[in-house]
Amino acid sequence: STPAVKTPVPTVVVAVAGAPATRLVWSGPDVTLLGGVSRDGRYLSYVDPARNLAIRDIASGHSRALTQTPAGSAEFAYFSALSPDSRRVAYAWFNDEGFYDLRVIDLDGSNQRVLYRNEEAGFVQPCAWSPDAKFILTLLFRTDNISQITLVPAAGGPPKLLRSLNWVYPKRMDLSPDGRFVVYDSFADESSGD
Repeated sequence: STPAVKTPVPTVVVAVAGAPATRLVWSGPDVTLLGGVSRDGRYLSYVDPARNLAIRDIASGHSRALTQTPAGSAEFAYFSALSPDSRRVAYAWFNDEGFYDLRVIDLDGSNQRVLYRNEEAGFVQPCAWSPDAKFILTLLFRTDNISQITLVPAAGGPPKLLRSLNWVYPKRMDLSPDGRFVVYDSFADESSGD
C-alpha cells in the first residue's frame, strides 16, 4: 500500500486522447506551492528548505538552488514564475532591509537582478510572464491595503498599473495565451448574487 501524503502535491496536467489527466510529478516534505511549472512542463520553480529559489527538473527529479540565502540572515525567496521559454525565473525576494524585491534570474543561476523594490508596502508576487516575455504580471501591495495588478517590464523600468483592488488579495492571476487579458480571482459583492 502507498503511504498517505500529507504535503501539497504539485501535478502536471497533460492531454490524453483529448481528455485531461493528471500525473504525480513530486511529493514529500520539500514540496511548496510558492512556485510554478514551466509552459513546456519540464521545470518547477519552488522555495527549498534553506529558503532559496530552486528549480526542479521534472523528468530527472534533480533539484538545484538558484539563489544563496546569506547565513544568519532573514532573507528568503518567495513566489516565483518561469518565463515562457524556461530560461528565466521572476521571483519575490525578502531582502535585508525588510521588504520584498521583484527579481529575475537565469535558469543557470546567473544574471540575477532587481526589477522592482516595493519599499512602500514590502510585498510583491510575480504571477505570470507575458507571451513575448517582455512583462511580468505582478501583484503589488501597499500599506493602505490596496493591492495592485501591474505589468513590470522584464528589462527594467516602472510597473504599468492595470487595476487597483481595495482590500482584495487575489490568490491567483494569469494572462491569456495572447497576452490581451488578465484573469484573477476576487470576492463577489454580497448583493450581486455572484
